[in-house]
Amino acid sequence: MIQQLKHRRWIRIIRNSGFFDSDFYLMTYPDVRAADIDPVTHYVMFGASEGRNPSKDFDTNYYCFSNRDVKGSKINPLLHFILHGKKEGRRPFSDRVISAIKNNTAQGAFDKTIKLLKDRLDEQVEPASDFTSLIPKIKFDKTEDKFVDFQEYSPIVSKIKAIAFYLPQFHPFPENDEWWGKGFTEWTNVTKAKPNFIGHYQPHLPIHNGFYDLRVPEVMIEQARLARNYGVHGFNFYYYWFDGKILMHKPFEILLKHKEIDINFCITWANENWTRRWDGAEHDVLMAQRHCDEDSIKFIESLYKFFNDERYIRIDNKPVLIIYRADIIPNMKETVGLWRQKVKEAGFDGVYLVCAQTFGIKSPLKYGFDAAMEFPPHTAKSSEVTSQTAISNTDFQGRVYDYNQVVRNAVKGEEENYKLFKTAMLSWDNTARKQNASHTFNNFSLLRFKQWVSHIASETFNSEKYADDEKLVFINAWNEWAEGTHLEPDRKYGYGYLQVMHDVLKQYDLRNAPANDIKNFKKNNDIAVVLHIHYAELWDEISTYLENLEFAGFDLYVTLTSTECGVVDKIRSKYPNADISLVDNRGRDVLPFIRTIKRIRGFGYKYACKIHSKKSVYRNDGEAIRHELYEALLGSENKVSSILNHLESSGAGLVASEKFIIKHTNHNLTYTGEIVRKLAIELGFEFEYSSFPAGTMFWFKPEAIKGIEKIGHKYFDLEDGLADGTVAHGVERIFSQLVRHNGYGVGSFDGVSVVDVG
Repeated sequence: MIQQLKHRRWIRIIRNSGFFDSDFYLMTYPDVRAADIDPVTHYVMFGASEGRNPSKDFDTNYYCFSNRDVKGSKINPLLHFILHGKKEGRRPFSDRVISAIKNNTAQGAFDKTIKLLKDRLDEQVEPASDFTSLIPKIKFDKTEDKFVDFQEYSPIVSKIKAIAFYLPQFHPFPENDEWWGKGFTEWTNVTKAKPNFIGHYQPHLPIHNGFYDLRVPEVMIEQARLARNYGVHGFNFYYYWFDGKILMHKPFEILLKHKEIDINFCITWANENWTRRWDGAEHDVLMAQRHCDEDSIKFIESLYKFFNDERYIRIDNKPVLIIYRADIIPNMKETVGLWRQKVKEAGFDGVYLVCAQTFGIKSPLKYGFDAAMEFPPHTAKSSEVTSQTAISNTDFQGRVYDYNQVVRNAVKGEEENYKLFKTAMLSWDNTARKQNASHTFNNFSLLRFKQWVSHIASETFNSEKYADDEKLVFINAWNEWAEGTHLEPDRKYGYGYLQVMHDVLKQYDLRNAPANDIKNFKKNNDIAVVLHIHYAELWDEISTYLENLEFAGFDLYVTLTSTECGVVDKIRSKYPNADISLVDNRGRDVLPFIRTIKRIRGFGYKYACKIHSKKSVYRNDGEAIRHELYEALLGSENKVSSILNHLESSGAGLVASEKFIIKHTNHNLTYTGEIVRKLAIELGFEFEYSSFPAGTMFWFKPEAIKGIEKIGHKYFDLEDGLADGTVAHGVERIFSQLVRHNGYGVGSFDGVSVVDVG
């Protein structure tokens, strides 16, 4: 009986996973088709033990024999892959098959699947996960998915102001008592949530303040203290105004009365209907909005008491007001004019209006607003992965999306031509509200959240579009517990969400961050050094080599992924005019280099030197490689003079160390061949085997690498610590051919003289 129940569960999980191809199974095994047996049931009961394959993409025998723990257990191999193997990076078929796909030499029964798999690989700029699982990885960040303990920190005065959405529904009030039952609060839903699939994190349960009640002032006092401890600048409160009626007014009364709630704040008018289904739609309306001029005037006047509070967030001395759904207010532009007039009549300098990007809203200009604000998950981009998820709730009719994919797409987004405040969310999941019909963003990790926050902070900090008081980023959310997205600590990750915020925001502390005065930087020399520093501790070594270039004079452009070790002050003390930018850790040294080249393209530099803080920690000789590269390019005044003289007197557009000009081979293009070919097409030529400057350190003429800016940030994926196979590695292998395509030569420097490379 127990065995039957186990097999039924296996069948259900495999059937719902999306990894079993019933058509393939029946076509491949005619005896199963003839017997009229359910293919999934056959595979679980007989097929796996007989070595049959459940799809074109999974080799049962290979998986069993290459994973001894699977072979020695009694678990179905495909089930193991679904539940464990996939996320552990185990391969569903062999190296021989992978090689056959890449080299078009596959033979025999597998021929049927070659075109499908080859097409699948060709669609990607990055290599498929099956290939990346073969590549060595380095640990590039200390962030781990584990419980993180509380840490006490000194205050951060950040140039980037992080504002978290705040839901005031964690207390009972009469309307909810009537609609949902006596004593209902947000916690009522939170505590009854259950997992819908294998690995589904539910319920989310709080620590620190526990199941708090917002009628108690000490709760908000402690929330503010906790937020400020980790660098969060303020809360963005949802304001539920309905034709003069304010729901959940008690927390706002406490906020205004208790100035010891030491947190900045602003307001988002949640101006849609209040409904039984939590979706603001026209059905099951519990409290409706009445949008009209009279209501708009009463609404804006209700906010004056908040606008007068010294903690209220302002831009250009104007209180910031966010509208959740600008699209449903009739005559929105006229209403905006009315609001601006009323606010000025009340003695304020104006109002800074922001429209949330919800329900298709994009540009604020359409409504006469000052800016827009991203509102994930409305703005999140991910394909549905429900069919690839091991559903355990047989009543589940909801949808599952991939958080990983959301973050990857978010960091590749193009900049808009209007002011847009960027927002990162955590693991959005409304299972607590809609158990069987919920939407979940699965595969959340603290590292991916950190990469998202780091990206939006960097983009905002480096943008010339925003004034200093517009350097805002938003987080969804501080306490949306019923939607699974909260910075407040929980039982799984502890203070991990807040630790991410602190780790990112401390880089922008006024005491550490660069001045970032991009607009006023002036060219002073004909030579530029473009330096990327990921390992801040290497600055002292790098600066020693830069001394050998001082005789010629140079402008220094530095990109940093961290302000640790006091590196900004160290750079400034030696090179006061250096241009220093703080960037997110993406694209290694290559993406920051391309962005710098794009910025300085019109400055007219004759020569430039590209270097970076290389470690290659996955290699035993990583330190030696860096020393050799620095020594070759900047080892002495004589060496620098030889290189500059050659660039001056010859047609060379790039000069690199003789030892590190490497010929292209099948071996060093194993993981980047497809990437290189696609990059070449983007740059306007067909890739040909020649050579490349390994390590991406070299001297060059800026005109010789013209076009490199076409490889924009959308090409570069999140950092995963891969030792090869990324777009950054692909760009490294194509530099020389780009130089030749632009009509220049490549020079090889042996420490004494430069020789042209064929």
